[in-house]
Amino acid sequence: MAQSQAAGNKAPDKSQSIWSMSFVILIVISFFQSMGQMMMNTLIPLRAYDLGATAQVVGIVTSAFGIAALSLRPFVSPAFDSFSKKRILIASLTVMTLATILYSVSSSVELLIASRLVHGFGMACAAPVALAIVGSMLPTEKMSSGIAIYGVAFVVAQCVGPAFALWLMESASFKCAFLAATAMLTSACIIALLLKENRAEKRKPYKLSLASMFAKQAIVPAIIAGAITVTFACVQGFVVIFGNLQGVGSMGLYFTVYAALMVGTRPLFGILSDKVGSNIIISLSLILFSLSVLLVARADSLVDFMVAAAVGACGFGSVSPLLQSACIVSAPAECRGAAVNTYFTGVDVGFLVGPVIGGSIASAFTEAGVAEAASYSYMYYVLIIPILAALLLFLINARVRSRSACMRADDDISM
Repeated sequence: MAQSQAAGNKAPDKSQSIWSMSFVILIVISFFQSMGQMMMNTLIPLRAYDLGATAQVVGIVTSAFGIAALSLRPFVSPAFDSFSKKRILIASLTVMTLATILYSVSSSVELLIASRLVHGFGMACAAPVALAIVGSMLPTEKMSSGIAIYGVAFVVAQCVGPAFALWLMESASFKCAFLAATAMLTSACIIALLLKENRAEKRKPYKLSLASMFAKQAIVPAIIAGAITVTFACVQGFVVIFGNLQGVGSMGLYFTVYAALMVGTRPLFGILSDKVGSNIIISLSLILFSLSVLLVARADSLVDFMVAAAVGACGFGSVSPLLQSACIVSAPAECRGAAVNTYFTGVDVGFLVGPVIGGSIASAFTEAGVAEAASYSYMYYVLIIPILAALLLFLINARVRSRSACMRADDDISM
């Protein structure tokens, strides 16, 4: 949104490159951090079940992570723009490493929940501060492509992390898998020491206020991100259940196709956004995401689900980094930490409430006498609404910002 306007006021400098040693280091950090994260996301529900937890308690263990991250974000957000981002990153990765060690020695569900809370506290800082560092070093004209390329490390980890965790668990033990995740996060901590500080960066005094916690310029992109995350969380959370009810096996391929295609679509859509403008590409991505949910709702074979996954990779998979870059570009350099945190707050809320909303919709249809499989199908139809609402909000906001930019230009000419 803001990016396309900035490009309109200033011709892109094609000589600027996104590549630097610090950018490469951050990509490597992101990979190791994401590997540890994906391994934990896979192992924790299984470990809770192994310790005798009921399905409801497994849900509590899983959601403890998101609750911890969301509760801490308002307090850490001002720190991103007030203190050394490198030190915050190292500290948060260290906390996450401690959490994986606690996982490996947890012998009860209570200890597992406590470890999950510690993990959430670390992740509340690690992901947004790393993205804020990336945003501070990328040229504005190449922000979308740079963030999209940075996000590929997460996608690769998403592809291999869960399978690697399950292989270690089955061939050795839970403890061995947890210690491997510890090694991943320890590597990220050590590599983070190689980052160079931007000593010329302006820093504000630490102050707890709404203005320092959240960047007002990033609120609309964050709301859009939260709205589509509600749908995404439901698609990912219920798609295996829906596929099984439809008599479809090998549903793991849905996630494989989704993640594998994002490796290519994220950089491609990022580059296109820098070339033709973010407004067009974000609108296209939202349309594709809504189409992918429609395809899931109508799917009754593995091929149908894989096609839906491919379209979804071009939709939600591509729009996420574009919204991240929109948040970063929209805010002044000294407020970009708050802007990134605003984005992640929207996403956190979407992940927390999405499955609750989706499950309630499906249950309502089932209680009304609709067959269980059909109830999930109708749920997906309903969940297209948040995407269309996000698209409408995006277009309205883009039009308002465009008019404001034209009025400012007219004022400059008249002066």
